Amino acid sequence: MQSKWWSLLFGGVMLAATLSVVIAPLPGLGWGLPKNVSSYGGEVDLLFHVILFVTGFFFILTEAILVYFMFAFAGRADAPVHPKPVEVGPQPGDFFKKVSKPLTPWIPDEHRLEMVWTIIPGIILLILAVAQIQTWLRIKDRNWMPKPGELPLQMEVSARQFEWRVRYPSTEHMQSWETNPETRDDFKPRRYFDKNSNTWIDNAGSQEDDLHLVNEVHTWKGVRVLVYLTTRDVIHSFYLPNLRLKQDALPGKVIPVWFEATEPNTKFNEDTGNWEDGYDFKKNTWKNRAQIWELVCAELCGWGHYKMQGRLYVHETKEDFLEWLKHAEEEQRRSKP
Repeated sequence: MQSKWWSLLFGGVMLAATLSVVIAPLPGLGWGLPKNVSSYGGEVDLLFHVILFVTGFFFILTEAILVYFMFAFAGRADAPVHPKPVEVGPQPGDFFKKVSKPLTPWIPDEHRLEMVWTIIPGIILLILAVAQIQTWLRIKDRNWMPKPGELPLQMEVSARQFEWRVRYPSTEHMQSWETNPETRDDFKPRRYFDKNSNTWIDNAGSQEDDLHLVNEVHTWKGVRVLVYLTTRDVIHSFYLPNLRLKQDALPGKVIPVWFEATEPNTKFNEDTGNWEDGYDFKKNTWKNRAQIWELVCAELCGWGHYKMQGRLYVHETKEDFLEWLKHAEEEQRRSKP
């Protein structure tokens, strides 16, 4: 009987894991997915839940069989005998038996069963791979991304140990894009070889009046945002959980990513003179944690990886965003020597 306790332990662990998944989405626990505020987030969540259901179903099935056999056959001194059934007429496994017949010498015991549990997962994985193609293309394919000529909000996010440096166009620069279409592609970071200094020049898209901030991504509801992602040292991973967006930043590469926020979380507080999300600057406390949308690094990048955190601020309207941008520009000019 003592050996059967192991099966109960395994069964308890499986039951606890299953219950944790079931109760995770319950409000108040904060174990489930963060709030989705992305235009393509619904498709990502659907894929996540479908894959979770499929893998969860087979996890429970296989672990339940494992626990049953551990309990039923634990401590038996005699080896169990499995008489081979007499097959009369066509059998469900005949097809697999014919297919696997050339491999029979190399596959011991129940080769038909092994073929079944290999082919079925393979078919499921193939279906999931095909089903996710459209969502993957919409998020990652550059042909589907907003183009500078379509007047998206453009920004550069440059990762470094251990912070996110964000470069925004000035209000005047953004206005010039509306009146001079030929200038809309001048913001993208570039590298070129300077023959005079015989060196490579990075970030050739920078303008003198650009706004530079640390750990703050600002946008407004309903605009498509084109982000030029770079890194100044090691590999980092740009992760905005509420936007269902994750992309590695690789040294030496400019990687475009895009998103569109569907809900705002930021507004101007006249009492403090700040644009606030769910944090109360006046009381120095949290007002609404659900309105705190994080920017984090999802790639272990060094000893200070845990500190590489920022925030996503989504303004209600373009006008409110431009007001914030003007205010930030004034603060930058005031702080510069």
